[in-house]
Amino acid sequence: MKITLEFWSIFFLISSFNGIMYCFFIFLDKRMQGKANVWLALLLISVSIFIFEFFLIRNNIAYWSNNKQLIFINSATAFLISPFLFLFVKSILGKSTKPWAVVGHMLLFLITALNFSPVLMSLLERLISNKIYSTEPFINISGLYYMGSMLIQTFIYLMLITKLLRKETKNIKKTQSSADMVFVFWLMKIVKSFGYATIVLFLSFLFIFFIRFVESIEFIIVSSIAIVIYIVGYNYVNMPVLIKKPENNNYKEKKPVSNYEKMNKDALNLKNLIETEKPYLKDDLRLAELSEILSLPTNYVSELINTYLNTNFFDFINSYRIEEIKQKLLDPQYQHFSILGIAMECGFNNKTSFNRVFKKLTGETPTSYIKRQQLIP
Repeated sequence: MKITLEFWSIFFLISSFNGIMYCFFIFLDKRMQGKANVWLALLLISVSIFIFEFFLIRNNIAYWSNNKQLIFINSATAFLISPFLFLFVKSILGKSTKPWAVVGHMLLFLITALNFSPVLMSLLERLISNKIYSTEPFINISGLYYMGSMLIQTFIYLMLITKLLRKETKNIKKTQSSADMVFVFWLMKIVKSFGYATIVLFLSFLFIFFIRFVESIEFIIVSSIAIVIYIVGYNYVNMPVLIKKPENNNYKEKKPVSNYEKMNKDALNLKNLIETEKPYLKDDLRLAELSEILSLPTNYVSELINTYLNTNFFDFINSYRIEEIKQKLLDPQYQHFSILGIAMECGFNNKTSFNRVFKKLTGETPTSYIKRQQLIP
């Protein structure tokens, strides 16, 4: 058995190795929690195995009949990638999946694996005895049909994932949680990378179907999938905190007793800063800017607001803005100001958001609030 050390072999081998290494990092990282990490690791493993098969083919180790055209599509592992991506996104958004539903997601993989079990056994026998066996699958189906099945499966799962992300985005807009929005943006990067790889697969399918098969196409396809590993790995290494999102919407992170005094002190400093320096008067105030003023990590300040103060960043800041507006609405010095003018002075940048937030926090409109206050002797 001779290993060919040329560009494609090295690229496929390194890519699959990197994918496996990311899996170990995910499993061994004690800061991580939840099933989302398991699905992410399984996703990377399935992609790595899919790529590694090409390394075997490139070095004439893998064998299936006498036809190597589109051999990569005959790997059952390919039908695991989209389900694992869907289950990862669903899990990190805090949505559980029933065991029977997981089996349903794996159904296409199980059917394909069963069909190609003779081929896999032949490969094992060849590795052991170094003899060539020409074992066919139970049902000999054209590679184009497998490629088409992969495309259909991938498109369906990408639509399901897009639907989940859109629904989550709508919920975030209602609660105005910046921390949750970071999760969605990160997930969008991951999903987009798989979407681009799917586009490459689709264009290749059209080229093969309408024109002809050329060997370089399969390397373009696998290369686009290999790049996904680096995109996922890069985001994981640079933004590992995103994997920490709890899988239960009713989950509230427990504060260690040892951190209680520190969090209490930091919360008092945060409130003191807001009340004295009034940074909320800036209409473009961001969590990162507030964290910089406090000299605290952004993630910690977000956790402080969400768990210790039991609110989110936007509601926290807007509550001070509304209180400031309520005072100025009754202040004679601001009688020449319109209601919107006062709102703009206090950090709001449009009428719609101001009216929505004011009614949310006070239970009435600004006009009805003024009238009610004028009736009070």
